[in-house]
Amino acid sequence: MPMYSMNSGLAKTLAIIAVVCIISFSAIYMIVAALLLRKRRAKFSSTREPLSDRAFLSQVGAPVAHEVYVIAARNALANVFKVPAQTLHPSDVPDDLARNFLYDGWDNADISMELEICSGMATDEHIPRFLSGRFFLFRWDGPATIGEWTRRAAAYLEKRAEKTK
Repeated sequence: MPMYSMNSGLAKTLAIIAVVCIISFSAIYMIVAALLLRKRRAKFSSTREPLSDRAFLSQVGAPVAHEVYVIAARNALANVFKVPAQTLHPSDVPDDLARNFLYDGWDNADISMELEICSGMATDEHIPRFLSGRFFLFRWDGPATIGEWTRRAAAYLEKRAEKTK
């Protein structure tokens, strides 16, 4: 016979209270994290000098045939990051943006899907990766800058457009 026995009704009540507490603390944590992320995004947007699409294109240096795709790639990133597109500059480092203040669970697949929406074209597994990463012993590097990625993505989309013609 156990030294201490508990009424099964009391045990159920305590278990329910524990579950409610865990769920409540988890919800509070997620709300606070979302509010902090929103604040960081607002600060990022308000402190950045807006860069027009024309200026972005001139700094990226993409061929004229790719310009529409460069802008689509920039808009896709802005939609995923939840910031105005004019705040993203070609010299921004993708891993720094993700690591410091714009990451809320998105990954390369989210960027690929948003690029499909912004460009109106289907993508496949050969789309250039936006973030560097590691999987066990395998490591891949992402682009050095947003400008580099938008050029790569534009070239990829141009090839896809030529295949569908």
